[in-house]
Amino acid sequence: MKISVLYQNYNQAEYIEESMTAFLNQNYQAYEIIMFDDCSTDNSLEILKKYIDPKKNIRLIANKVNKGTASHANYGIDEAKGDIIYFAAADDVVYPNLFEVAVDAFKKYPEIGIFSAKI
Repeated sequence: MKISVLYQNYNQAEYIEESMTAFLNQNYQAYEIIMFDDCSTDNSLEILKKYIDPKKNIRLIANKVNKGTASHANYGIDEAKGDIIYFAAADDVVYPNLFEVAVDAFKKYPEIGIFSAKI
């Protein structure tokens, strides 16, 4: 199963490196990460650009005007190529086995439509 991460940011520069590191260090790697920056006024855009990597299907969409969360979600859903979509915010830090557990759950219970993790 392929996982697409829709990663949204607005002025969260202080969290991006920890958050992206957590996504990149998953036991089960994401098929793609689509990063969105919604006209941040801090140095978020410069940090996000460091993570662009076509070989790992990591790309950045930097808005020229503020569009909001719903716009990113709708665009991301249309663009995502994965079987599973994970909606992420730039201040999210996830355990290294999150994607592995999610994929296992979807394989075990193919009738489910949504997965949520809670510790």
